Amino acid sequence: LTRNNQAATPGRLSAIRALGDVAPAAAEEPLLAAALDPAAAGPIRAAAAAALSRFASPAIGERLAAAYPSLPPALRTAALNLLASRAAWSAALLRACQSGTIPRSDLPADLVARLRLHPGDDVSALIAKLFPSDAESTRPSAAEKIAAVRAVVEAGAGDPYRGEPIYAARCAACHRLFFKGGSIGPDLTPFQREDLGTVLPSILDPSGEIREGFENYLAQTKDGRVLGGFLADEDANAIVLRGFDGADHTIPRDQVTRLTPAGRSLMPDGLLDGLSDQELRDFFAYLRIPQPISR
Repeated sequence: LTRNNQAATPGRLSAIRALGDVAPAAAEEPLLAAALDPAAAGPIRAAAAAALSRFASPAIGERLAAAYPSLPPALRTAALNLLASRAAWSAALLRACQSGTIPRSDLPADLVARLRLHPGDDVSALIAKLFPSDAESTRPSAAEKIAAVRAVVEAGAGDPYRGEPIYAARCAACHRLFFKGGSIGPDLTPFQREDLGTVLPSILDPSGEIREGFENYLAQTKDGRVLGGFLADEDANAIVLRGFDGADHTIPRDQVTRLTPAGRSLMPDGLLDGLSDQELRDFFAYLRIPQPISR
């Protein structure tokens, strides 16, 4: 069922998630094949990648890192989340960054923080080389970035129709706006979006003030995983972490060796990097509209 692209999606998703929960050795290859199958639907591939978290074969990391350039953008997020969860896979990820197969800029700060928690000289040496801890000191301060973007936005008019696809590409996977979008981060519809003094710090300095209920946690488990996300649910028996790829990971409490606040937002830094001045104005023209645009 995991490999049958003709089967109904709900049934395939249920089968994939069940295999991820039980993690029989025979399921490793079918799940990896489903995650890497370009003919499979995006939700199937993402679910298969998430289900592989319970497996430990180094080959999973090597094959996923090698396939990264051919993956669609949405699946790249799931692939990074998976690769960062185990030490051997993290080493494969970092070697791919070193060779240029995976751009270093694709790794958000939250994921790099998870990589630093893995044991092993290979991971530690590559992290020190590729992501030196003092790199932040060379970047503009949050106040400088906020002032610069504000000046650009206030210098001219933007077009919300041109801004909508920019928002969709950079924000909609995580945030809901006017009943469309993801549920990883807060719903932006009731947010004070028209006020640049409120919205600019939230975007350009996401870790400066993290909204209650969306604090990012790092969990280390007895089977050697390091998982990150906000606490989507918890009870006396288990916690549920929702990562930046939107996948939920249920971890029995007796398997958690450490659960600590990450001190950073799941929202990545540099969300607006690469946009021209006019694209910035268009983006904020869409983000700040009081009601959905009509076409």
